[in-house]
Amino acid sequence: MKQETFASILKAHSCQAYVIYDTAANPDMRYLTSFSIHDPVLYIHYANNKRELIVPEMEVARAKYETDHTVISRNELGYREIFSELRDQYKTIARIIQSRCPGKILIPQTMPAALAFSLSDNQSILVDAEQSVEKLRCIKSAEECEYITTSAQAAEVAMARAISLIQNAVVEEKMLYNAETKTLLTSESLRYEIYHLLLKLGYHADGTIVACGVNSAMPHWRGTGALYANQPIIIDIFPSSDVTGYYADMTRTVSKGKPAQKIIEMYAAVSHALHLAQDMVKPGINAKELYQAVLDFFTEQGFETAGQSGFIHSLGHGVGLAVHELPALSLYDASLQENQVIAIEPGLYYPDVGGVRIENIGRVTNTGFVSFTAYPEVLIV
Repeated sequence: MKQETFASILKAHSCQAYVIYDTAANPDMRYLTSFSIHDPVLYIHYANNKRELIVPEMEVARAKYETDHTVISRNELGYREIFSELRDQYKTIARIIQSRCPGKILIPQTMPAALAFSLSDNQSILVDAEQSVEKLRCIKSAEECEYITTSAQAAEVAMARAISLIQNAVVEEKMLYNAETKTLLTSESLRYEIYHLLLKLGYHADGTIVACGVNSAMPHWRGTGALYANQPIIIDIFPSSDVTGYYADMTRTVSKGKPAQKIIEMYAAVSHALHLAQDMVKPGINAKELYQAVLDFFTEQGFETAGQSGFIHSLGHGVGLAVHELPALSLYDASLQENQVIAIEPGLYYPDVGGVRIENIGRVTNTGFVSFTAYPEVLIV
């Protein structure tokens, strides 16, 4: 994080400090502290760029190892004594904050309401409605890009395993059977194979989508039951590194054998739309231009969007310590900036035949979109 940028944010809001109380599950907290913690801890970033991480006593040594901040045990600041008096976790944390920075403070929208109210009883607080930290996060360093690239490579390894199982499957009564185990190939079993492989590589991928047939027309349907030949199977994998916390995101749509002609036509259109958008990416372009170009292309090709049919979601999103973060590639104004990492994922969905989605992830550079995704786009396997 650029410290001078954060200091300017505090100065612009006339705030003494930025205060966040959360776990590492909050990507802003992970970004600010580099500390992987499952219990909430307190981070204070002062206007002079002094940074304090206030943690339970048992976490002090690890916090000093994982971060370069000033690490303070909360008991050094009287946590036990204050809690004995107030008998309330949030009031206790509020008093500690007020003892460290009694002036006006900037807090995130994710601050627990009980803590925000406790703070507001005795000092001036300003909610960071501008999402300042997320905006800082969306510009990636070379190190962050490397983390995401590595996650993208892990996603490709898992995707290759999943598609190989589909490609080599035995078809019996239109259903796919695992050629290795002779068991029915299902959304659940294919997800297990993806999870198992990613865990071995040091990643987890909660929410992986393996959606087959007409139900794949629901973009975020995770999928359940048997996988079938001659049907679209959408596989969407978004793994997060157990070490760095950085995500990747990729989607492929495949079919064991030739699917319906409409699926073939949808696939060709989606693939073209993906590359159309990738080719348009450059610093300064408005994300809604990309979205509109893809929407117009689909319309020109006869793929109308209405209600729950057609191109029914955004074109993509930023990726980093969250799988969905700024910028949003939609109808909202958002000019792309160099060193943002974005996923581009056009899709078409029709309840009578199913869905098709293809997704690549890459970096915005001064020469265009540099894809981190190298996995081929093939419908029929």
